[in-house]
Amino acid sequence: MGLFFRDEKKKISKTEFIELRGHLASNDFTHDEIDKIEGIFNANLNEEREDDIGIDEEEIKKGLEWMRSHLDAHNISERKIDTLEKEMREFL
Repeated sequence: MGLFFRDEKKKISKTEFIELRGHLASNDFTHDEIDKIEGIFNANLNEEREDDIGIDEEEIKKGLEWMRSHLDAHNISERKIDTLEKEMREFL
């Protein structure tokens, strides 16, 4: 193994997140809900290092845990969070 290596964890890319937005819209998420979800995961999609860009399994887990424990912060139902989790994991 050399000094430099690529992070090979599967991640949701910016392009895939655009596709995910469409999946969510077809599952009755409002534009406002989708924008709130993008805001929650925005930092992961806009990392400084190119190898860090994207949403990996651990980041999905942390984001969803935060959403479930702060329902009043975003007003997205538990049922929709379950749907979001299913849709996100399909990209991994």
